[in-house]
Amino acid sequence: MKIANVLGISLAAVCFGILSVGCSATVPPPPPAGADGGVTADRTSYELRTGSGVDVVYFEESDACDCMAEVGIVMRETVHMYFEDELSDDSLRFFVITSDDWANREALEMFNSQPFDLFIVEYEDGKGAATPVYEFWSMVGDNTAIELYVKAQIEVALARNQA
Repeated sequence: MKIANVLGISLAAVCFGILSVGCSATVPPPPPAGADGGVTADRTSYELRTGSGVDVVYFEESDACDCMAEVGIVMRETVHMYFEDELSDDSLRFFVITSDDWANREALEMFNSQPFDLFIVEYEDGKGAATPVYEFWSMVGDNTAIELYVKAQIEVALARNQA
C-alpha cells in the first residue's frame, strides 16, 4: 500500500512538473499598431451597446501560460489585421477581459464565461445575442487555423448585422 501511495504522489509530481514547463507564464504582447502608425488599444471592460453592431469578447487570465497566451495573441492579431476599418467605425468592438480580475466579475457572470473564452455578440437596436465560440480550441497549436476560423466567424456576424 505504501508503494502505491509513493508511486501515485511521484506520478502526480512528475505530471505537474511537465505541465508547468509546457505552460509557463509569459508577458502579454503590446497592442498592435494601427494603420496610422498609432497603437490601437483593446477595450478591457465590457459595455453594453445601445445601437447595432458586433462585439468580440475574449476572456483570458492575467498570468496565462505560454499556450493560452499564444491564443490571446492570435485573437488580437486576427481582429486588428482584418477588421481595423470596422473597429474604427465602431461597427465592431473588441474586448479583452481579464477573467481573474475581480473588477470584471460582472462581465464574467453575464457571459457565464470560463477563464478563457470567446464570444461574438450581435446587437440590433440595443438588443444583443451572445454566441460562444468553442470550436477553435480544438485547433490550439495551429495558429493559422485559429486565425482563419475566428476571422470567418466575425465576418459572418458582421454580414448578418449589416443585412
